[in-house]
Amino acid sequence: MSHPSLPRILGPNLGCPEIVTLVDLHGLGFELLLAAGKSDDAPGAGWSLHAVPSFAGEGAAFDLTFDIAKGNRALPWELANDALPNEFADVSDTRRLTSTTLRSEIFGGKARFWIFRAKSSAVLPKIHFRQVGGQDRLTLYDLELRQDGECLHRVLHALCLRPPSENVRFAHITDLHVAERNDLWASEQASILPQPSAKFINFNEHARRFIRWANQQADQGKLDLVLALGDLVDFVEQGITQSQATPNNWQVLISILTGAGNEFAQDNPGLRVPVFTTLGNHDWRTNPYPPETEAEILGLSHAQAEQLDYVYRDTSEAVGKRIEDVHDRLVREGSPVLARSWWRSLVGFGLRGLTVFFNRLWSRLLAWANSMLRYVLYALIAAGVGGLGLGVGSLNLAKPAEHGFDRLWHGHPWPVLAAALVLCLLIWLFVALARNWLGTRLRRLVEGLIAIEKSLLGLEDYFLLLNPYFNYALRLEKCYFLILDTGHDCLTAQSFWDDGGKKIARLSVGDNVIGGSPDTMGFYPPNVYFPYSQIVWMERVLDCIRRSTHQKATAPRNCRVFVGLHSPPANLSAKERARADAKLATADGHAILLQRKHWWTFGGYNVCYGTINHYLSQFYYLCLGVREEKRGEDFGCGVDIALAGHAHWCQEFKLARPQDSEVEWKPAVHYGPFAKGVEQAYAAANPEHDPAPMFGPLLLQTAGCGPPSFAKHGEQFPHPPYVRLISVEPNMHISTLAQRTIP
Repeated sequence: MSHPSLPRILGPNLGCPEIVTLVDLHGLGFELLLAAGKSDDAPGAGWSLHAVPSFAGEGAAFDLTFDIAKGNRALPWELANDALPNEFADVSDTRRLTSTTLRSEIFGGKARFWIFRAKSSAVLPKIHFRQVGGQDRLTLYDLELRQDGECLHRVLHALCLRPPSENVRFAHITDLHVAERNDLWASEQASILPQPSAKFINFNEHARRFIRWANQQADQGKLDLVLALGDLVDFVEQGITQSQATPNNWQVLISILTGAGNEFAQDNPGLRVPVFTTLGNHDWRTNPYPPETEAEILGLSHAQAEQLDYVYRDTSEAVGKRIEDVHDRLVREGSPVLARSWWRSLVGFGLRGLTVFFNRLWSRLLAWANSMLRYVLYALIAAGVGGLGLGVGSLNLAKPAEHGFDRLWHGHPWPVLAAALVLCLLIWLFVALARNWLGTRLRRLVEGLIAIEKSLLGLEDYFLLLNPYFNYALRLEKCYFLILDTGHDCLTAQSFWDDGGKKIARLSVGDNVIGGSPDTMGFYPPNVYFPYSQIVWMERVLDCIRRSTHQKATAPRNCRVFVGLHSPPANLSAKERARADAKLATADGHAILLQRKHWWTFGGYNVCYGTINHYLSQFYYLCLGVREEKRGEDFGCGVDIALAGHAHWCQEFKLARPQDSEVEWKPAVHYGPFAKGVEQAYAAANPEHDPAPMFGPLLLQTAGCGPPSFAKHGEQFPHPPYVRLISVEPNMHISTLAQRTIP
């Protein structure tokens, strides 16, 4: 693996930009995270920083100066220690925490990381804003690092100049599932499909439609930023045998966001709004998956989807070799994505372990049988040929027998030989058909295993070109955003990362993955991909907000706190959702309490179906403003809304502390149309005088921007792109919150 060129700007970047006013750009400036070579003891000599309009004709280029000190600390300073600080002075300090992945995997230990501070030498004039109808609007700039006039590195859409406003309006989208093949199939469906489908669903086009809508909102001054929270790409590489050899789907996503390449021909001008990203489970997946596995979301039948070539970037020989390699590993070791020995689940996890055991046993028997059938076929053919030879040889016996079978044989030998030959052919045909059936099933199994394999190397372009952070926080006016990673797939059938210890026993209402939706690996414990615990990180960020705003969790809100992540903190399966919806209908649309499901009882709800795998209970308590280990003591400011996706549908939950709760208590989970309730409360109240209420914590899912969901998932969301537009007024009231679809 070749390491990236140095020096380079890591942040701000396309997926983690800096939003500033003209006054703040001159007064406070903003921090840059830069990577430089090991030999650069004092980086910055001869360097200069320049802001160039991201879109021609919008704004005007300007120079930035490097500050030489912040307080008593000389700039730049090296980020030699990635340890989590005891406290954050400001939420922007979270951008000083680089990941172990970035240091060790992406740069291979060959880079040093530095913090610079940049600012304008004077307050810039308004010519640096783009103009829409005579009004100043958000304006995006690329940043160029230069040395002696030569550009060393350029980052796209990294800086956003914002006109002064106390309103905060942002859009939440999720599950874009961008891929090169979406456009390819859409353009060639007439030649690919024997009966072209008029309703072929192109996820990329849904992203472009969202961009056109977002630009209209920004032109009207109704949108400040976008949260794009996970499953940004459907998978990383274009094929299953090449890695980083050709442009991958991260480049496709960047082109769509920036309007580069041939996007102008697709009526996509590029997003004029700053976008903040995080990773989803698909973003970790290196290889494509067969389209027939989810043909419905492409608008195709299973037979039509099988006609699509999903390994068009590979040669058939290379694909066959890769599949054969995974097959051999499956015979020897079990699933190639196993993190632990396959038989340990049998003795560790009770009924769930038995299910996992038989799942893995079937996979290995299938692979073993496919290997052994060829030898069975050879043996049967040899036996048939040998029997035929003995029969022909027996015709030359000198003295035929007088009775029984021998008389029949010597009197009429050819029918017997013909019957033996037919029997051999039938055996050969049966074995061939069985082997073909086993081979087809096994190929699909192997393709599925290849599709969900994860790779840190597949994230290289994400970290370098979009966002160098797993976790980070930001503030806009009085709104705080905590953006968290939730990691790659965690499937029971592929063995839990931590030998099955889900660490959500206090809140889980039953385990969730047996034959169902995958969990994701968040919240990470220390020393996996970054050297700190996400839960501790979240605790300290919330404490920083509390100290800055003096906000208490249950008090009227003088600020709003949003958490953005991909995998939902609460979710229901399609079957349980149907039950909950039926019960909700009898409650006249009011919220219902979801009783926990226990293994010894019937009824109840499993709100952990396909959710976060680790430390979920701690997350719930922090959202409510307490620590799990000290539930009787108030802590932090609490969380207003946690935004997620992953399931491709819209579900809404609310956490609550039970009334008259003792020191030991568990959060209650409610289900209902909470977003519409917030909007109705705003319309009915007098927000000019009423204090902004704490109506949460709300756990809100937004349906997919790219793929639809259909009846088999419960309530249908068949018309993406879906978006949740959230408007926070200057007095902290929320006026819009409900999900909508973009026509």
